[in-house]
Amino acid sequence: MKHLKEEYPDACFVPEAATNVMESEREKQKEAEAVGLEYEPIMPMTNYPAFRPLVLREAVKLEADISEDANLVFMDRSFIDQVGYNQVNGFDSANAELEQKIKLANYAFVLFCEPVGKYKQTPDRQETPEEARVRHDALSVVHDMSDVQIVHLPAQPVPERLAIIREVIAAH
Repeated sequence: MKHLKEEYPDACFVPEAATNVMESEREKQKEAEAVGLEYEPIMPMTNYPAFRPLVLREAVKLEADISEDANLVFMDRSFIDQVGYNQVNGFDSANAELEQKIKLANYAFVLFCEPVGKYKQTPDRQETPEEARVRHDALSVVHDMSDVQIVHLPAQPVPERLAIIREVIAAH
């Protein structure tokens, strides 16, 4: 996303809803601790059933906030990703609502990046490298099964990926 912002400074960039929710939950925990209370943040790794609707609500808000004047929009994640995360976490029944949102979103295409380099755990990404690969592969399948054009970006350096992205954008 950093390189896309440099390449397309006038584009609209939509952050990842899940990251926003995790940051908000951590902030709630800090605020509670500051006044001597306990708060267990709602996180995907500890409480996916409660986390899932928070992410959906945030994603709906983020997409609704996209200006109608925006000519080019880059989203860190889309509703298609949520379908994949629901499947991986055993919530397939929640995907009918998402399928409708995907149709209404009318995405032109999705850039699906192959991982580059070694997987690194972070506070938000705590799975093992093997678990991360399973999630990535599941998301790839969900994207490929969607009705949206998927552009798979190979595990190449940024300049090569940007060249592919330029071609795709020019074709649209």
